[in-house]
Amino acid sequence: MKYSSVTQLSWLALVAAIALWGTIGYVVWTISSQGLVYTSGTANAERDLKQQAEALRLQTLVRETKNTRMGLEEIARADVVGMLDSVESAARDAGIPITIGQAVSAPSSASPVRAATFLVEAEGTFAQIMHAVALLESLPIASSVAEVQLEKLSGSGASDRSSASGPWHVVVRMRFLTTADI
Repeated sequence: MKYSSVTQLSWLALVAAIALWGTIGYVVWTISSQGLVYTSGTANAERDLKQQAEALRLQTLVRETKNTRMGLEEIARADVVGMLDSVESAARDAGIPITIGQAVSAPSSASPVRAATFLVEAEGTFAQIMHAVALLESLPIASSVAEVQLEKLSGSGASDRSSASGPWHVVVRMRFLTTADI
């Protein structure tokens, strides 16, 4: 019987050891899963905090640039008449008569921005022509000078060809950007 009680005691110790190891394994697994939940919660909180900070930065940027955006929108909203008035004003400031010729509008795309191209022609002295071109390049609307063609007109003689004060002809191709319907 002694043999049988030692065997029973051994089996009982084995079952107790397995139960103890099972309990330890369960506690370790529970602690590990709680750590993952905590880490996941911390990561989500950090992500939410970053998103809130980005949204706050964006709102601040929108608020700070409101006047600038309104100014840009006003510049980009120029209609065809406003474009032509600004070109005529530049020519008046340069002191030469101009002719606004061919007008081409780019086809509308999905973008609200449209492009219009005008040919501007003028005659005058070289200084007047260059002053007018400089004024056209610096118009206060969304525009650019795409091409400038200068031509010396034939004058009264050979001395006229060597002088910059004789008549000159310029053709300027200008491109305007606008959000207005063309």
